[in-house]
Amino acid sequence: MDAWTWVAHYADGGTLEELDPHGDHGFADVDLERVCGFELRPIGAGLPAVYVMIDAAAGERPVFFRRRATSWLLAGGDPSTVFTCVGRRDGHGATCVFLDETGRVLLADEGAMD
Repeated sequence: MDAWTWVAHYADGGTLEELDPHGDHGFADVDLERVCGFELRPIGAGLPAVYVMIDAAAGERPVFFRRRATSWLLAGGDPSTVFTCVGRRDGHGATCVFLDETGRVLLADEGAMD
């Protein structure tokens, strides 16, 4: 089960929510030219919210994906089977935060994503 839902924030104050009462959206629906922020909202209690600021005018674009049925193990914990990635990419690379379904966080840069 997914632990977060995303919200794209636009410079004009508008938003696009993944889980919208009028119909769900995919990341491909995000207007990358207008986005100024990308938020992960926790679905369950006890998980952190994550907000990434995006400077679209400078060429930054949000990064988002989920992987279900991928196992990774951080020191001192049980293996996780779902992780969510959010971050930003520009012409020089990407910086992303990977979160597992328990809220554990791993920060990575472009080199770690290759």
